[in-house]
Amino acid sequence: MLPLFFSEKYFSVLQSYYSQLKKECTLCGNSGHIMVDEITYRDCECTKLFLKNKEYIKVGVPVVNFKNGNLKFSEIFEDKCQENFKLLVKFIRQLNESHNIFIHTKERKDHSTSLLASLIAINLVDVEIDVGIVKSHELIDTFFNFERNETGWDELCETKILIIDGFGQENNRQLSEEESFVATRFLNFLSLRESLNTITIISGDIVLDDLKGKYCNTIMNYLVCDCLKFETVVKKKKENAIDRLGKTNPDIVNIFSNKKVSPSEGENVKPKNNKPNRGRVL
Repeated sequence: MLPLFFSEKYFSVLQSYYSQLKKECTLCGNSGHIMVDEITYRDCECTKLFLKNKEYIKVGVPVVNFKNGNLKFSEIFEDKCQENFKLLVKFIRQLNESHNIFIHTKERKDHSTSLLASLIAINLVDVEIDVGIVKSHELIDTFFNFERNETGWDELCETKILIIDGFGQENNRQLSEEESFVATRFLNFLSLRESLNTITIISGDIVLDDLKGKYCNTIMNYLVCDCLKFETVVKKKKENAIDRLGKTNPDIVNIFSNKKVSPSEGENVKPKNNKPNRGRVL
């Protein structure tokens, strides 16, 4: 269960999500229920969907990831990576002893690990396993500074499966300094969770080579040596705009040109102004 500090921020997300479901519903007139007779009513389909999905929001899963996460999963990742990820989820579900897992990328800027973090949480919520997702920078800013908030610290340490997402996006120099307050407290936190027989999953769009310099040697060695590492591999081919349109609006796709420009056709195109762009002159 997420500490109150984090779970409270999702209350407004819950309200917004439910309001949107009711607004888009064509059955209940934005009420969330359907009258059976003059005094009896039943939940509308939009309310049933909200009740089903609200648990995902409460543990920190973004709405977009449980709405179309499975579709994106099949579009983004290579087949072998998809197969391995399904085995990873099955492995995590069956864990009954402490383990640390580091999900990282094979190539820079593929922006894929947050989706996997959400899909892990969704699968665990579905089988009623205690899980929570927190953003790495929010975790560091809240609990790893001299003016830290101790409210919810015990809950954070005791959460059965804690997913720290967005690793690598912190803006804290102390993480690169050996024996700094932040780095030491972060490592002690991970060690404490291990002693409590919990599972910590660290997820970030970062390649292993980029750990050096951003994190001190102790944190880097922890991630590389003390964690089970899972590497994401995305599909090389990126769909162009007309391919994407063909999937959603095939009837209209023919009005657009799909002409491709060869290098020879474009090589003589020169910019009109070769002066360096020094920015806007005020």
